[in-house]
Amino acid sequence: DLRWSSSLPLPVLTATMGRVLAHELAHGFKFNIFFKHEATSDDMTTYNDRAACFIDQYENIDLKLTNHNIDGKASLVENLCDFIGVTLALKTFSRQPTTSSYVLDEFYRGLSLSQTQLFFVSFAQTWCTAHDKQILEDHLARYPTHSPFMARVIGPIQNS
Repeated sequence: DLRWSSSLPLPVLTATMGRVLAHELAHGFKFNIFFKHEATSDDMTTYNDRAACFIDQYENIDLKLTNHNIDGKASLVENLCDFIGVTLALKTFSRQPTTSSYVLDEFYRGLSLSQTQLFFVSFAQTWCTAHDKQILEDHLARYPTHSPFMARVIGPIQNS
């Protein structure tokens, strides 16, 4: 799979592999368990306020093809992990020395993108897929804990 090739530019690698690794590591942080046993009441208030914003945000993403909405509460943990994943990947990428000397592979040739733009294009491409109304509605019904792919791009970027 070309997305994981070490020959790809750093912005592509951190936006794809870095994001996936950070997302999966974020799952190791058990949000509810930690807060029930370790958090102060101020911590819980802050977490609940921020969680409510995430829930509301995802429930209001316009999916265009359907009148159904994302279940923001059911998908909260995945949405948080998506946000953490892209945030940590971007921070990692931003801390690397900048260089303009990288070779773009066949997918990016001809594009005039900054390294940061290439990062975000690569991030979005990891979720790129064609949806029709039926596929989208099936996804919402069968996988309420995972937002549809388009929302997994829109949501974290809106929160950045």
